[in-house]
Amino acid sequence: MNSGPESRRKFCPWSRPFLPQLVAWLHERGEQTTACPCDLSQFLVVLPTAASRRRTLTLLADATAGAMRPPQLLTPAEFPEQLYPLKKPLASRQTQTVAWKRAIEAQRPEVLRSLVPHGASLTEGELTALAELLDRETEALARDDSSFAKVRDRLEAEGQTEELDRWTTLAAIEDEYLNRQLESVGLWDRQAARLFAIAHDECECDRHIVLAAMTDLNRIVEQMVRQVAGKGTPVTSLVHADESTVDRFDEWGGLRPEAWAAAPLVIDEVDETNSNASSEKRIVLVADDPSDQTEAVLDALASLPPGAFAAADIAVGCPDDRTMPRVDARLKEVGVPSRIAFGRPVLELPPCRFLQLLTEHLEQPTPSTCLQLLAHPATDALLGEVASGEALRELDAFREQHVLPHFTSEHLRQEDERQVTAGRESRLSAAIVGVEVVESLVARFADDPRPLTQWSLPIRDTLERVFPFEALTDETPRSLESRQCLQQIDQTLTTMRRLPAEFQPNVEASSAIRELLQQLRGVSTQPDAATEGVEVTGWLELPLDDRPVAIVCDFNEGVVPTSVTSDLFLPGSVRSQLGLSDNTRRLARDAYATQVLLKSRPHVRLIVPRRTAEGDPVAPSRLLFRETPAKTATRMREILQPPPKRTVRDGFWSAATANTVIERIAPRSQPVESLTISVTAFKTYLTCPFDYFLKQEEGLREVDRNPQELSPLVFGNLLHDVLALFGRTSPECHSRDASEIESFCIEALERVAAARFGRDPLAAVRIQIETARARLRDFATHQVKHREDGWEIVSSEHDDGRDTKFAPLDLESGRSCTIKGRIDRIDWNERDKRWCVIDYKTGDEGETPRSSHGLPKKDTKKKSGAPIAWKNLQLPLYYLLLDKPFEQVEAAFFNLGSGGAVGVQHAGFTSEEIDSAIAEAKRIAEAILDGEFEAKPKAKHVSFSGIRQSDVLSFAVGDDA
Repeated sequence: MNSGPESRRKFCPWSRPFLPQLVAWLHERGEQTTACPCDLSQFLVVLPTAASRRRTLTLLADATAGAMRPPQLLTPAEFPEQLYPLKKPLASRQTQTVAWKRAIEAQRPEVLRSLVPHGASLTEGELTALAELLDRETEALARDDSSFAKVRDRLEAEGQTEELDRWTTLAAIEDEYLNRQLESVGLWDRQAARLFAIAHDECECDRHIVLAAMTDLNRIVEQMVRQVAGKGTPVTSLVHADESTVDRFDEWGGLRPEAWAAAPLVIDEVDETNSNASSEKRIVLVADDPSDQTEAVLDALASLPPGAFAAADIAVGCPDDRTMPRVDARLKEVGVPSRIAFGRPVLELPPCRFLQLLTEHLEQPTPSTCLQLLAHPATDALLGEVASGEALRELDAFREQHVLPHFTSEHLRQEDERQVTAGRESRLSAAIVGVEVVESLVARFADDPRPLTQWSLPIRDTLERVFPFEALTDETPRSLESRQCLQQIDQTLTTMRRLPAEFQPNVEASSAIRELLQQLRGVSTQPDAATEGVEVTGWLELPLDDRPVAIVCDFNEGVVPTSVTSDLFLPGSVRSQLGLSDNTRRLARDAYATQVLLKSRPHVRLIVPRRTAEGDPVAPSRLLFRETPAKTATRMREILQPPPKRTVRDGFWSAATANTVIERIAPRSQPVESLTISVTAFKTYLTCPFDYFLKQEEGLREVDRNPQELSPLVFGNLLHDVLALFGRTSPECHSRDASEIESFCIEALERVAAARFGRDPLAAVRIQIETARARLRDFATHQVKHREDGWEIVSSEHDDGRDTKFAPLDLESGRSCTIKGRIDRIDWNERDKRWCVIDYKTGDEGETPRSSHGLPKKDTKKKSGAPIAWKNLQLPLYYLLLDKPFEQVEAAFFNLGSGGAVGVQHAGFTSEEIDSAIAEAKRIAEAILDGEFEAKPKAKHVSFSGIRQSDVLSFAVGDDA
């Protein structure tokens, strides 16, 4: 084979996708043997991406009906190691990072200050980050046949002293890394090994090398290929371009950056002569922001000829990786089958998420980290007969009431015994089992620091315990992803075990797990090959994709083309000065990729968002303005116009699978015959009937999983419990001496708070206890005044519910309704022969009973016959619970707030108002029995916004929760 430049290159016209042409070229050259009709094993094919390698193998199998011996297919990262003999094992990425860290630590503090101002006091995290940065920079330099030492020498030769100290330090660290740290353990840096092979003329290959669309071959690989070709190895470069562009490629099919950076880029809009052409049929589509961009993708799909393409014929390229999940999710919402080409990052999958939670709990065990571990689905397998939901509910209730900085199963067991001793049923049995499971998980990691790799077995055993492989045998996407994730973890643990003993620091378990997770950054699962649909892929992968429809998102400056300006050591300006790969090369790469898409696909759309998600303006890609001045001006005018208002598309692709609405819990609609309802629950129904349904009939409640202070409810319960003790057990309840009352209440507060929140509560809880102390002092003053008015306590609420009162509510329908309630306190006034039902209020607002219930002030005139807009029915319904003549009963709030109306506030209900409240209660009871739970769209103070779906356009009603 002639080694001249022209014979090495073969141009594959870009009127057709590249990979089918590559497969046809290989198929034509396959050797026929008696054992195999198409033997391609003599070829070594280098492809730009892993995705193109997988697709090529699929196309070859289709072309040969599987009757072939495939070629060796490699990516650029794998290719160089096939061209030279390895004299020493290559260091793993983890080993390289440790070696870089040791090389940095070997430098004197005053030397390191040329890199970082506080070089002598780097934290472990900062040291790791710097080591990883140096590893990336040396790799980038090596690709262009350079190094820290070469940059230093060049700066010195050119007299550029401004950065010389920094690069001298970098060169010293590089020398320490290569010639001492790695050398001491008999390992080789990958880039150094390649450079050594080139320098010593060691590159050779016994196969026909095919560079398939390798337009961005770096210098070090180019030198290796040149050396191999010089020894007679056949090298063919297949270039995806027309022969007319020959001057834009070098002898190996690589891009000539200057030629591509200056070349025109024609974007032939559909029907250019028709100024009224529909925007849906134009190549360039303008979107307002990332959210509108996903709708523009749907517009692009809708513009395709009806029925001409299946979902599997379409690829959506996302130069900004953050766009991929948005587009994928929106496609699925409207019934378009889709998949992300790269799979999912393993760090997002359940096994890694479990390890992350375990690490957080090991580093700082708190109730929150315990609850999160217990809430992880994998923990279910360890709970036996106990349901994780029940354990979480009990723990949530315990945590909400006690707000402890930490707790153990022993804490829970002691509290459970106290509850049983007090005559209450056990409510912590499931929680105790759950916390014991968490304690058993962390027990294996409680040992003293040990060498990093010695933590490998405990990590593996723990994962096998919570993620048994036999439980992942089904073929669901989630199970397949978890299985791949576990395999990646296993491979990484194996790599960690091979770390040289000299490079193994003694670390705690949490540091070992964090190191494992660090090594898994950037690792993704493989997408399920059986899943067909729109391929949501990256920008670099898109030109080699052979689907006939290509939609490109994020066609903005800074994304297409990308540019590097903020690199710490190698910004774009420095790269240009040193002759390294720079922004001009990136511009050439993206210009070529855009041209390939436009030339090789019948349907292409380029979407240009005008703003970021935060509302900041972004510029369109410069690649859109490389045509004639007239076309450039026209396109700029179009892009500056506001994007069209888009139609919300619901299931336009496949109505059978569309799912554009979110399912919501369906309220009961069938009538029932009986009801028992708390007097306080009427307020919930008056606020929002659907809120009542969720709380009272479904038993739902919102929980703060990480409370750092007492909620208003728990703070109120604390004061209620102290005041219940005051009214029920103390002789001081009859006292007229404020100091006696205060002394009892403060002492009771200290006992209750210590039992509930421990002897060393959180700082915020201590402040709240002091707030409660101040309010109890005020209570003592107001209690004395109330006592002097003739009122004496005759009943005070018990905390075990034994004093819950019940009363029938007679309904016109004849159905049964019983109201129930626990009255905080009942007083008797011997002088006036009257009862007073009192409800303690601990909120800051200090509302009066009348304003709280929706009534005007007592002295405010109300129009005759005007209905009362009730907001609450609690106090009026106490009249029914007390079962006394209404004229002998008063109702009041005892406000303990810090503002507004404080002390005892009498309601002064009239008989008309009480009758109205009872009538309203009957109306609500009938509505509840009939299943009327319509949500109030503008209701205030409602809960469960996620379940209510108050922020979606529409929702479907499901059968259950």
